[in-house]
Amino acid sequence: MPATRYSEEFKDQVVREVIEKERTISSVASSYDLVLQTVDNWVARYRKERATDQEGYSGEGVGVWVGVLRRGDGSFLWANFCRQTKSL
Repeated sequence: MPATRYSEEFKDQVVREVIEKERTISSVASSYDLVLQTVDNWVARYRKERATDQEGYSGEGVGVWVGVLRRGDGSFLWANFCRQTKSL
């Protein structure tokens, strides 16, 4: 079965629910009947793009790790960690 293609507008709508409304990835995926990993990928891409879009960011000296932690209730929590790798 071929993979379903979603419009960028739809992806943005789904990601905004996670970012702006602070809903869990699992609850958003469930409400749109999407695979959790799909929504996770969209959110990760959004965050990665925004990290490099920040004003004054040169892309040098900062390592960014983004991960998902599963809570005891089965929901997910995003964890973002930044560290300076050399003087800017």
